[in-house]
Amino acid sequence: MHFAPVIINNELYQNANLKPEVYNHYLKPYLFDGSQSGAFFLPILLHPKSKGEITLASRDPFAHPIINPNYLEDEEDFHTLVEACKLVEKICQSEPLKGIFNSTAKVMNVDEVSENEDQFWESFVRKYSVTVYHPIGT
Repeated sequence: MHFAPVIINNELYQNANLKPEVYNHYLKPYLFDGSQSGAFFLPILLHPKSKGEITLASRDPFAHPIINPNYLEDEEDFHTLVEACKLVEKICQSEPLKGIFNSTAKVMNVDEVSENEDQFWESFVRKYSVTVYHPIGT
């Protein structure tokens, strides 16, 4: 789990690898005066089992390669993130954090809110998972 204090502002989506529409629709409405302090609770796979591949696009040595990361191809990776998201939600709803941190997961995935918690989190992970850099050190 990666807990990151952040300043939520209009540069956040670039620094956090978020799509601009995710920032504009789900985070920006909660800002006061265009900026505020907050935190990200990010489940991270430190040892993913999914394997990507890099292949040559052509014989041209200056041509960019084809990169297919195959994120979440391995079902264990996917289910690990689903369980981690459930844990983050549980942490945010526990005392003394309840009322301090507002989870945006339910708002971001409002179309998928259902009685089935697993289906909700599976949809959330498929829609909103992002990559991070050097999660284990510098």
